[in-house]
Amino acid sequence: MKKFIKKNRLWLILVLIIIIIATVGVGFYIYKNRHQNNNNTNISVTMSTNANNNTSKNTNQPPKKQTTQPTPTPAVSASRPVWGQMNKEVNIGNTSKKQIALTFDAGSGTQSAEQILSILKANNLHATFFLTGKWAEQNPELVKRILANGNTIGNHSYDHPYLTKISDAEIYDEFAKTENIISTIVPGAVMKPYFRAPYGDRNQHVWDYMANLGYQSIYWTVDAWDWQEGVSADVVTSRIFSNEKNGAIILMHVGDDLTGQVLQEVITKLQNDGYKLGPLEEVLK
Repeated sequence: MKKFIKKNRLWLILVLIIIIIATVGVGFYIYKNRHQNNNNTNISVTMSTNANNNTSKNTNQPPKKQTTQPTPTPAVSASRPVWGQMNKEVNIGNTSKKQIALTFDAGSGTQSAEQILSILKANNLHATFFLTGKWAEQNPELVKRILANGNTIGNHSYDHPYLTKISDAEIYDEFAKTENIISTIVPGAVMKPYFRAPYGDRNQHVWDYMANLGYQSIYWTVDAWDWQEGVSADVVTSRIFSNEKNGAIILMHVGDDLTGQVLQEVITKLQNDGYKLGPLEEVLK
C-alpha cells in the first residue's frame, strides 16, 4: 500500500485537488442558486407589496369628477318662462287696520252674479273677483260689468283643474289662456298679480312656478261655504261673522244662490261692527 501511494503520489494529489475543486464548485453553485431564489422571492414580494401600495394609493385618491349633462327642459312655447322665487301666499291682509276684503270666485254658474253686482254698486263698494277663462268666455258681458263698476279681478285658471295634478306646461296654458280671453273681452284689463288656486289645491311647486309667472297666491281667511249643497243661509253668515277680524279675506262664490241672498246682511253687519270693506288691493295695504 505504501509502495502504491509512494509510486502514485502525484496522481493522488491531483485527484484530491480535483475533488476539492469540484466540492467547492458544487457548494458555490448551490449557494448561488439559493441566493438567487431568495432574491427572486424578495423581488416578487416587493413587487406585490408595491402593487398593493399602488392600489391603496389609488383607492385613497378621490375619483375623477364625472361630468353630468343636465336634463333638458322640454320646450312648451317660445314664451314659457323659467322658474323664479316663490312669493309668500296671502291668507289675510293688513291686520293693523279694521278692514275686510270681499272676494268672489266665478268658475261655474251665475246664479248670484246680478245680485252681487247690484248690491256692491248700491253700497258704493268694490270687491275682487277671481275669474276662470271658461266662465269669462261664457259671460263676457258680466266680465265687462265687473270691471266697469270698479271691481278688480284675479286669475282663477281656465277650467278649474287641480294644479298639483297637472304639468307646468298645462299650468302655464291655464293662466295664459285666461289672460288672453280677458284682454280680448276688455282690452287693457289686468289680472296680475293675484291668482287663486282652484279648490285651494296648491303646493310649493305651484307657488314657485306661479311666482315666476308674476302671480302671487291668494288664499282666504274664511270660506263662507256658500258653494256647498245643503248649507243654509244661517250657516254662511255664521261662518263669516265668527271669523271677522282685521285684514280678513272672505271667500264667496258667484255660482250659487246663497251669496246673493246674504250679501247685504253681511255688508251691513260688518260695517256696523266698524269694518271698512273693499277689494284685495286696499286690504293688503
